[in-house]
This record gives sequence, structure tokens and C-alpha cells, in this order.
Amino acid sequence: MPFDKTTSVHALLLSLISLLFKETGYIGEPYPANDIAILRLEYPAFLSNYNRPVCLFIAATSG
Repeated sequence: MPFDKTTSVHALLLSLISLLFKETGYIGEPYPANDIAILRLEYPAFLSNYNRPVCLFIAATSG
């Protein structure tokens, strides 16, 4: 059935994307400090004392 094939391909793509993100460190890990370090490197002006608690909360609850 086409539905089964589509579902299989979808599951395979999701697992490959998940593996890619995990290998590159962009999966939410239980280490919010790592996520903050990545954000700080990519968006240095984004993090400030004002929004750092929000970012820590998002990093801690993601994944």
C-alpha cells in the first residue's frame, strides 16, 4: 500500500534527521549550558542578562 511506503520513508527521514542533529549537537541535551554556549556563538547579541533566564528555561525543557 502507498500509505505503508510513505510511512516507512517518513520514519526513515525522521531518524536520519534526528541522527544528523544529534551528531552536530543541535538536539536538546540535558545540558543547558551547552545550548547557551552554542547560542552565544551563533547570536552574540541575542543573549543578555535580560533574556538569559528565558533561554536557559527553553534549553532545559527542550528535547
